[in-house]
Amino acid sequence: MLSEAMNKPHTFGNPTFLNQMMQELDLFGTIDCAVCCLDSINHLTSKEDVKKAIERVSLFLNDGGVFIFDVNTLYKHKEVLGDNTFVYDTDSTYCVWQNNFDDEDGSVSIFLDFFEKQEDGSFERYEENFSEYFYDDDFLTATLFQNDLKVLEKYDDFSLYEGWVSLIK
Repeated sequence: MLSEAMNKPHTFGNPTFLNQMMQELDLFGTIDCAVCCLDSINHLTSKEDVKKAIERVSLFLNDGGVFIFDVNTLYKHKEVLGDNTFVYDTDSTYCVWQNNFDDEDGSVSIFLDFFEKQEDGSFERYEENFSEYFYDDDFLTATLFQNDLKVLEKYDDFSLYEGWVSLIK
């Protein structure tokens, strides 16, 4: 994904692309904006890792800088992903996406099976398995505050709730 992003034209300056663990983020200086998308916070496996990641962003963010990120809610984990299976069928790829919801901690285990059509008409199988973890609003807000960040707005696609925009003090 980083290679694809680096090869695209950028009209807003020179973005920095790094492949690092979020909780070990190390930049070459300070920044005005950090973006963390695709539910990446939900992929951190513990509250301690979330705290470390937010602490690292805050360390490198200039005064007045903006940290934008999104998270999946418990509702999405339970009601949308839940124990559901999704199937996607295109001309070149067939995907089976299975989820297992854990009612104890609100996490969801995700199992993806891809079947990619080859030139000879056969299919090659790839799989990817990972989990997303739920972090509630109170925890995220407190962690931001502890790192001199405040919540400016919260949004989702329809009801102004899920995504986050934070500003360092």
